Amino acid sequence: MRGAGDGQLALFELPEAEGAGVEAPAELPESLRQLLEVGFPGEALGRLVEGFGGVVLYVPKSPGDDSRLVQVLGEGAAWQLCRHLGGCRFAVPRGYRAALAARNAGIRRDADAGVPMAELVRRYQITERQVWKVLGEG
Repeated sequence: MRGAGDGQLALFELPEAEGAGVEAPAELPESLRQLLEVGFPGEALGRLVEGFGGVVLYVPKSPGDDSRLVQVLGEGAAWQLCRHLGGCRFAVPRGYRAALAARNAGIRRDADAGVPMAELVRRYQITERQVWKVLGEG
């Protein structure tokens, strides 16, 4: 996913799922949390939301080599999604709350590390007033 450094909110930073039991951020929608729990890779989850967030996606039982699913997720993650949801329609959440929480955590982390206010404003492309509001919430 694109990160704050290039002007876009990163959806969230997730550990790569090695298997079941990956703990997901509380702000993450339940359907996405469940994908992580069955071992769906965190990076691919971000690409799923970026590529399909807000739409109801029909997940085929097997992805075609040149399908949009493979183009967005990569072949391995597309096959994994098809194994778990193949033949179903999946309403892909936008994940905005998780993105906002990740952005705000990044602002607090950077401010604690001594990053100057002007750099925080530039890096996260928000106003100084918004930065102060985030820092006041922490």
